[in-house]
Amino acid sequence: MATILHKEDEDAHVRKLYVAEDTVLPPSQQTEVPVRVTHRTRRDEARVSMIENNEVPSLRHVYSARSLIPAKFSGIKVPLRNADKRSQVTGKGTELGILHEGQVIDEVTEVTEEVKKEEELSPPEAVAIEKIMKQLPDEVTEEQREKVKSLLKEYRSIISTGERDIGRTNLVEHRIDTGRHRPIR
Repeated sequence: MATILHKEDEDAHVRKLYVAEDTVLPPSQQTEVPVRVTHRTRRDEARVSMIENNEVPSLRHVYSARSLIPAKFSGIKVPLRNADKRSQVTGKGTELGILHEGQVIDEVTEVTEEVKKEEELSPPEAVAIEKIMKQLPDEVTEEQREKVKSLLKEYRSIISTGERDIGRTNLVEHRIDTGRHRPIR
C-alpha cells in the first residue's frame, strides 16, 4: 500500500517585494524606489511587514535598506543605495526580497515612574546643556529653544560633561606625512 504525500505550495505563504516601475539610480546615492507586494487573490489581506537589508541580486553594488512595509500592496517606496560609480536602472519587476510579517503593537500611553526618572538630568548633564543653550544665537525663538533643549535632553548620552568622558576609538586611522623627518611622537 503506497501513501501519497501532498506537498504544500511554499510560495502560497511567501510574500515578495518587487520594483513597481523602472527607476534610475544615480551613482553613489540613495533613491526612493516605488515597489509592490505580491498577493495571490483579490481577497488577500495586506499585512505590515519588513524587508531586511540585502544586495539586490540582479544589480551590482545596489543594496536595499531594512524597511518597514505598510499594510498595502502598492503605493509604497523603499530606499535603494547605488554604491557604484555609475548610474544603474532597476527594471520593473526586479525582486528586492522576501517580506517578513510584522506584528503591530499598540503604543503605550502611560508614562511609568521609571521613564520619568530617565528624563531627569544629572547635575553634570544639566550644566552641559545649560552651557550649550547659552551659546544659541539671540534670534532663536523661545519655541525653537524648547525644541533644542528637548533634543539635547533626549541625546544627552552623547554630550560631553567633563574633560575625560569622550574616550577613544580604534575605528579611524590618520597618517601625517612628515616627509623624510622622523615623527616626534
